[in-house]
Amino acid sequence: MNEISNIKKILDLKYYFLKCKIEYHNCLGKIENEFFKEELTVPIESLILKEESISILFDSESYDDYIVDVTISLFSEKLNKQIGYYRLIENLNREYLDEFLVFF
Repeated sequence: MNEISNIKKILDLKYYFLKCKIEYHNCLGKIENEFFKEELTVPIESLILKEESISILFDSESYDDYIVDVTISLFSEKLNKQIGYYRLIENLNREYLDEFLVFF
């Protein structure tokens, strides 16, 4: 139980979900992602962002480096289903490592 308390101290869950949502919007604003707006059958502005998960992963065999992987699901109320997800991956210093924007 003490290990879980230590993890909660390291991870500010509200921070990571908020940052993930902000970076999702930044990702949509990139010129190379403009085509998403044209291909989706629902307005991208109407999507509901749902906090899905935060994972802590070891980045190397030495277990000295950790990765924080945050996922939000993209839900369409009109279609009544999840139509994609966005993942933000950072290290514990909150430095950007990678991101994924996926629509089904």
